[in-house]
Amino acid sequence: MKTKLLLASLLLFVGVTWAQESFKKKYKICEDTIKFKGGDFIFLKKDSLLKYEDLEKSKIKIGDKFTAITEIETANGKANVSKEIIVDQNFLETLELKHPVNVKLNSSICSFVSFENNKIYINPYLKEDSNGKYSREPIYFYELKNRQSIKLSFSEVNVSALIIPIKYRFKGKNGLEEEFSTAINGNIFIGYSLGKTSFFHQEKVGNKSNTWKFTGGLIFGASTVTLNNSNTSQSVTPLDKDTEIVKGLASTGLGITYTFNKINFGAFYGYDYAIGNNSSLWNYNKKPWLGIAIGYSILSL
Repeated sequence: MKTKLLLASLLLFVGVTWAQESFKKKYKICEDTIKFKGGDFIFLKKDSLLKYEDLEKSKIKIGDKFTAITEIETANGKANVSKEIIVDQNFLETLELKHPVNVKLNSSICSFVSFENNKIYINPYLKEDSNGKYSREPIYFYELKNRQSIKLSFSEVNVSALIIPIKYRFKGKNGLEEEFSTAINGNIFIGYSLGKTSFFHQEKVGNKSNTWKFTGGLIFGASTVTLNNSNTSQSVTPLDKDTEIVKGLASTGLGITYTFNKINFGAFYGYDYAIGNNSSLWNYNKKPWLGIAIGYSILSL
């Protein structure tokens, strides 16, 4: 019962500092058509220049007048010059208009993503062809209606600095007791993440996005331990009752974390290695431990 209560208190421990930075974030775009409940669809699109004659519906008619503004360089700097244009047949034959067209994906694409107004812009990564040249794809976008949302998957590399406030050390041979230890420690967690971002459009009141991800990786840390008679009892020559020695610890291990926006939950399994003379006297030297951390990122996702 005592062990269960201690484990419960460990799980409830909060207020851990957690700094996190992400690298090489890649959104994977797999769908060119997204279907919603109720029959609504969102199509992946791109802007294409089409000649006026290819557009079935246009508000520009022969005889219309509009003002074209052109920026020119003058001795005093840049200036805007306006000119009135009357639409005629020759003008229509040379006119090209930007028009969104649906995109058909042959395979998934990796891209950067941004959310502006009601559009989620997809900027694909450069692709290297067989000749070693990089091709540039156009900018794609999803256009959302009011209160529509979509989810896009991504992967990234994460580097986090964190504190593991409590470590649970397992029972061992020769009557070695389990132990919960608290100490000031610093750790670097390097991992690979898989997650999703939900993009939600709210007309006139602002967009929202939520990101969640799972990260698995390696942890490296440093801390100290005070050796005394109690925690060297398994040694052939334990320390005297009045003797204490402070030793450095190096930690290595594995971890998995779950992140929702900036809130983090992590579980870690590792080993501590005492450093210096008499370090081998420590009962838990090179023994496994389990740590759990809950925190809030102080750096952006």
